[in-house]
Amino acid sequence: MAKPSKAEAKRIAAQARASVLPQLRAPLVAFLDTYAPRVHPDTWDAVKDVHRLVMYRSGIRGAESFRRRCGALAGFLVWRYEQGSSVEIADALTFEAIDQYYLSGMSRLSKASRNDYRSWLRNLASAANPGLSAPKVATLGHREIKPGYSRGEELAIIRIALRQRLKAARRSLCAVVGLCAGAGLDSIDLRHMRRRRIKDHGVAGIEVWVAGPRPRKVMVRREYEQLVRVGIEGLKAGSLVIGRDADRRNLVGAIVENAEILGDVPHIEASRLRATWLGWLMTRPVPIQVILAAAGLKSARTLVELIPHLPAAEESDSYLLGETRS
Repeated sequence: MAKPSKAEAKRIAAQARASVLPQLRAPLVAFLDTYAPRVHPDTWDAVKDVHRLVMYRSGIRGAESFRRRCGALAGFLVWRYEQGSSVEIADALTFEAIDQYYLSGMSRLSKASRNDYRSWLRNLASAANPGLSAPKVATLGHREIKPGYSRGEELAIIRIALRQRLKAARRSLCAVVGLCAGAGLDSIDLRHMRRRRIKDHGVAGIEVWVAGPRPRKVMVRREYEQLVRVGIEGLKAGSLVIGRDADRRNLVGAIVENAEILGDVPHIEASRLRATWLGWLMTRPVPIQVILAAAGLKSARTLVELIPHLPAAEESDSYLLGETRS
């Protein structure tokens, strides 16, 4: 039998240690037995066993430290569950998954609090997940960008949004498609968008003033103006454009799930709608600084990652000669 490598031996030892639950102090056990965050009971039922196991494996002895990490872990697992992602330890308690949460799931927290939560969750992951390999340098993960929709898919999504039979479903889906594919909003931008921040100037176009961590003004693509107008019809100035609670998670997913979608229509995602808008801008003669400002981006990294998904330029020589059509 071959002798295991040092890395394999360390992994086997970690698995053995993790298979035996450490003995928690009685006050911590009592706290864990009664712990229940303010989430829907069905949601907590789906994640509480994993939560309990991770906290048992944590090795934390201080009551206050234990309490804080209970809350941080619960928020993370609930977010994973509501995103439709696995909450199993092998899948959820990884540095990549924690970094995704840092980027997407903690927008309401200050940067200092986000950094604390990420550090706590990484320590919990190291204790609970025996197969985890820590990165040599603790770098922040970057979400791989999803490609936009093809032109045929884009047209199919527009049609399905406009043809919803129920008025509420039509308004909500048109708002999502119109603002994401027409103005480059993402799910966080949408969650906080209120009617008063959308200015309809008729033939002069529709302005969208995005608030939050990436404030900016964007003009809606002409092709999507009709959808945006349907999406804001009848709303009061202070009303949220989608949903009634700005803190609710996965609003776009709920709107798509409740829509009547028939035929060969791809799954509708805010991130892919935004990527479609970005791809459209990138294939037009638009200065890169205009694209970055309209998209709320600080660097061109996202644009570079989109390039493999863009159609080939048919007039590359003309572009370089400065003779492209306006």
